Amino acid sequence: MRNRGFSLWIVAALVVVLLLLSTCRPVTPTDATGPTATSVVVTAPTDATRPAATSVVVSTPTATLAPTATLDETASAETTLAPTEESANEQGFGELGPPPDGWERYTSTRWGISFVVPAAWQEEGADHFVGENGFARLERFAGPGLSVDQACEWEANSHRERYGPEPGLQSLAWENCIHTKGFPCLILGSLNDTSEFQSAILLPNPRKDHKSRFLILRLDTAHAETVARSVSYRLHVPPQPTQSGNSYLATPSPEEVPDDLPVQTSHFDELTLEEYAVIDASVDGPGHLEFFQRIPPAVLEKRRAWRDVEAIEPYLSPVEVGGERVTVKEIPYRKFQRLNSVGSSMYASVQKDGTEVYRYNMLMHAGSSPLHYLGNWDGQWVLEANSMLIVDGKIVNQDWGYDEIFGAQLLNEKPLYFFVQDGETRAAYDGQVLPVAYNDVFHGMCCEPGVFNVAGNSQMVWFYALRAGVWHYVELGVYD
Repeated sequence: MRNRGFSLWIVAALVVVLLLLSTCRPVTPTDATGPTATSVVVTAPTDATRPAATSVVVSTPTATLAPTATLDETASAETTLAPTEESANEQGFGELGPPPDGWERYTSTRWGISFVVPAAWQEEGADHFVGENGFARLERFAGPGLSVDQACEWEANSHRERYGPEPGLQSLAWENCIHTKGFPCLILGSLNDTSEFQSAILLPNPRKDHKSRFLILRLDTAHAETVARSVSYRLHVPPQPTQSGNSYLATPSPEEVPDDLPVQTSHFDELTLEEYAVIDASVDGPGHLEFFQRIPPAVLEKRRAWRDVEAIEPYLSPVEVGGERVTVKEIPYRKFQRLNSVGSSMYASVQKDGTEVYRYNMLMHAGSSPLHYLGNWDGQWVLEANSMLIVDGKIVNQDWGYDEIFGAQLLNEKPLYFFVQDGETRAAYDGQVLPVAYNDVFHGMCCEPGVFNVAGNSQMVWFYALRAGVWHYVELGVYD
């Protein structure tokens, strides 16, 4: 029999999931008053096995949040990961329909991307067209992100001189209201003045090119929507994990679940890391509620007192920074929905005492918000949005050399976050990188899968991690 409290937790999570799935409208949190975060002195982590990341200069008081050291572990050696093989499976996007009158279809021999341009435009170079009234140029994308929507948001927010203060972002996924991260994304030049600012389309790179995961098609705004409707390509994608037998998405039978799981314990100064190998990824994985039942009650009971010691702070609770109340609100660009696509254009407004000091333009997909954390780190406000970390108004992912930064929080009043670099997922705590690496840490999901995202409180964090083909349940905390 399962612990009654754990069962009630699963039921509550299921109710939340059903509510999220009942609508394809964005969920906007209310502005609630929460406890003031504690300011701390932070230095950020670098792994000693890699070049040090660049520190970021932010407004006074300044602090270096980028990595500077690797925290030694007192119990086991550093984890290394074997590279994974890529697949040649193909996925098509778009159709090669006839071009509009006065336009012609062009296909890039370098990238295999097909799109239309006005017939009067001249080709100025490889994948570069220019006309009297516009231009189009296809090139590699130079920025962070593991999904197109992350790259799209970084580009729109890091180059306001190109797209203006209010660009419209649209996912060009035509069929599915949730799984849109791999589809092209349109940045339409500022909604207030489309003549002054340019536009762009972010795309997956169909070629096996280790120099860039994505491509960017730069355009004048007047022609951007017509070109966006015409984009077509075939993409080589890795296969989805294949689960064997009838175990996946099913309630495991009692004989499948042991009474306990072996634990690997590591100590990093005040931190204790406990990893429980749950099941081979070919059999099952997190993302459906039945997976909770693969975690024996004895495992969850060990740290229950720390997990339940306090309630987790309300979603995006206001924080005090420098004597000012910092809040974040999600606001839709209601006037922008010209393309028949999925994912509405939104922005997050960061405000100090009610006055906006920063705006993060973003995509909002059904049932989920890209915003995950608002905090005060050493007198600087910190916002996590779609695995991008914004520190006092600057997105730091590229400067620090990370494709993603997620799971940000204060643990024992010290900054903790996860990051993805060179295909590995690691954690940084109090300015140092923990010498433990994973192939994946489950995060950033909505609806039912979202209940397996990284979670935590001021004493500990718990998450689901993949290493060497095995899913682990992991707890990391300060218990003394």
